Amino acid sequence: RFYGLERVTLQEMLAAVAEIQPFAPRFLREMTVFPYRSAEGKALLAVADPAETAAMRAAQIVLGADIAVKVASFEDIAVALD
Repeated sequence: RFYGLERVTLQEMLAAVAEIQPFAPRFLREMTVFPYRSAEGKALLAVADPAETAAMRAAQIVLGADIAVKVASFEDIAVALD
């Protein structure tokens, strides 16, 4: 709530189109982020720690500046990355 971001569920992440190919697997795991696209094609980034701005910046560079950020649990992101 502090960051004013929506939450994303594991089911939503698993149903989405993952955009993990442009990123190193180690980067995604260490930053605990999951880049994906919505059904409408919008770029989204699930983050476990919204204070980690480096990961958000990297996703903006790769996927475009208009990326939307949502919050997910560490465990859900780990499952989605597997």
